[in-house]
Amino acid sequence: MRVILGLILLTISFSTLGQNYDVMIGEIRADTTKVIERFRYIEHVPTNDTLCTSAIRKAERQAKDTLCFVIWTGSVGRPLRYENELKEVVKKYGLKFDYEFGSDVIFESQTQGCYKDYMDKKVIERFGKNFKIKQHNEADSLFLVNHLNDTICSWDCDKEPKFISKRIGADGIDVEVKLPVKEQRNEWTSKGQKMFAVYRPFMDIQFTVDKKGNVSSIKLLDFNSQRDENIVFKDQLWELAKKEIETKYSKWTPATIRGINVNSSHVIRVQFKNAT
Repeated sequence: MRVILGLILLTISFSTLGQNYDVMIGEIRADTTKVIERFRYIEHVPTNDTLCTSAIRKAERQAKDTLCFVIWTGSVGRPLRYENELKEVVKKYGLKFDYEFGSDVIFESQTQGCYKDYMDKKVIERFGKNFKIKQHNEADSLFLVNHLNDTICSWDCDKEPKFISKRIGADGIDVEVKLPVKEQRNEWTSKGQKMFAVYRPFMDIQFTVDKKGNVSSIKLLDFNSQRDENIVFKDQLWELAKKEIETKYSKWTPATIRGINVNSSHVIRVQFKNAT
């Protein structure tokens, strides 16, 4: 039951990477899905479900001191962008912010998430069923107010900045250069046939896209030469990549949070191909 919910949340975490508002919606769903069934389960836990029983005992000990506003996250879960704001918001109600970390390894008859379920039950009994939803929204709105003029990582935005002329995928952009850069060609066999994978030298480059979609603060994060012969061209390739972005990729649709344009830092990959 609760294990299935955890797996759903893991899926949400993968599918909404870069869409942080949807991450919040995922947390709200985790707080509101099958509430009656979950609370009924923790009141009548089977004797062989030692994982759940142990989590409930932990929650009972903690609740004697302070109730917790608990977020469920899997092993690959993302932190909330508004975590700091949420800590302050729930503190006003005498609550402590806490995570319950799940596992990808599922054991038969063992239920994850019982610590959170116990705390959720107590919080709802004290503050009402919509309390956690309101705190999520208040904290996220406060995050926007606190960081409206900051530069925010594009992955923490609801919508990442987009280049206005074409879609740029995970492979980034290709730049032909009049330098003797060499590709790395790896050979393997598929269905008895010799195959090649071609890997070009590339750079990961970060820049700021402001609220009006203008690019600034371009900097090199990483250079992968693929072959040692290409290392000597690093400075020249960096200048060419920087010029490519400044001249051909200088105007973007800005990132947004809750429908408001924000300054964001964004990273693209620039791959180099010998044009000669």
